[in-house]
Amino acid sequence: MAIEMTEHSIQMDVAPELLPLMKLIPSLAPELGKESDRGCALLVGCILEKYLRASIAQAIAIPNKASHFMGRGQIGKGIESAECLGLISAVDAKALKATIQIRNDFAHVAEPGKSFSSPEVEKAVVGLYSIYRHGDHAAVLQAGARQAYVSFSLSLCSLLLARADQITRRAPPADLKELTDRMFFWWFRD
Repeated sequence: MAIEMTEHSIQMDVAPELLPLMKLIPSLAPELGKESDRGCALLVGCILEKYLRASIAQAIAIPNKASHFMGRGQIGKGIESAECLGLISAVDAKALKATIQIRNDFAHVAEPGKSFSSPEVEKAVVGLYSIYRHGDHAAVLQAGARQAYVSFSLSLCSLLLARADQITRRAPPADLKELTDRMFFWWFRD
């Protein structure tokens, strides 16, 4: 049974900056279906990078400075920054890193014919699902490792947007005194 996301179902109370990305998610799966396995994995990495960058921009007070937290192609730095900003949990960071590791395995291994049906990739995809839940996750492969990878990745995109929408932007300090006061309270907080 397929779930259809319509324009109406997406019209939630979402920050206006995030709404275009929210509307984009339903169209990504069919687009990924047109790619080879390698292309699919690489494109997922690009998509996650885009959503992570947008989430960081939403969370900080000066959105055009998001590149300081995550430059192009520096998704590892972006994951660490998002975790430090309180945008994602340590478990979310682990899930993002594991998803990107699968992408990197496709991108940086010159193995001809590498596919989602190979045992090591299937094992890595099943491992993604075990990050959030313990137990036997072999059932996630019923639709295939590729579909499970795409579904998991797009769920992470939705998670990033939801977390970014929940976080209150941090206002920049008005002056040096306010900045030092904030730093003092940050160092000595519980």
